[in-house]
Amino acid sequence: RKLVDRAKGLLNEKMGLSEPEAFRWIQKASMDRRLTMQDVAKAIIEQLAPKK
Repeated sequence: RKLVDRAKGLLNEKMGLSEPEAFRWIQKASMDRRLTMQDVAKAIIEQLAPKK
C-alpha cells in the first residue's frame, strides 16, 4: 500500500498525473503486464526515485 502511494506521488511529480490518474495508470500497467500493483509500484519507484 505504501509502495503504491509513493509511486502515485512520483507519477504526480514527474509526469503531472493527478492522484486518480496515477492510480489508474498503475492499475492498467499491472493488468497489462500481469503483475501486482505492488510490483508495478516498485518498478516505478526504481525508475523515477532520485538515486542516492
